[in-house]
Amino acid sequence: MTGSIVLAPGKDKPVRQGHPWLFSGAIRDTRGDPKPGDTVDILDERGGWLARGYFNPRSQIVARLLTWDEGERIDDEFWARRLTAAAQMRAAIGLTPKNTDVTGYRLAFAESDLLPGLIVDRYGDWLSVQFLTLGVDVRRKLLTDL
Repeated sequence: MTGSIVLAPGKDKPVRQGHPWLFSGAIRDTRGDPKPGDTVDILDERGGWLARGYFNPRSQIVARLLTWDEGERIDDEFWARRLTAAAQMRAAIGLTPKNTDVTGYRLAFAESDLLPGLIVDRYGDWLSVQFLTLGVDVRRKLLTDL
């Protein structure tokens, strides 16, 4: 972790309710020296921990939130768990190459699968990956390997 974002007074409600985006107008200050794409902690105005996400100071959406569990680390295993969960959900509804005549479907759908900015589509034996945010783009190699 290279830094944290402290919210302005009264701007914590969307984060507490699980909204996956943190807009620039909600921020009081940034602590540490987070680089674009780094993981940061989101703190309320009193310094209490709220969430963790990745940072992009050049966007109106300054942080895309990844977890609301303070003990959950954002590491390679985190990304593997999230991608596996997305694939398992598709399998649970019958979308697998072995179980259906459908050969094209969305395997991972960004915020819907708690993977902000990442879209993975399956077309037969091929996967098409879109990196729509800086936070996933800087993890491009890891995500395509997974």
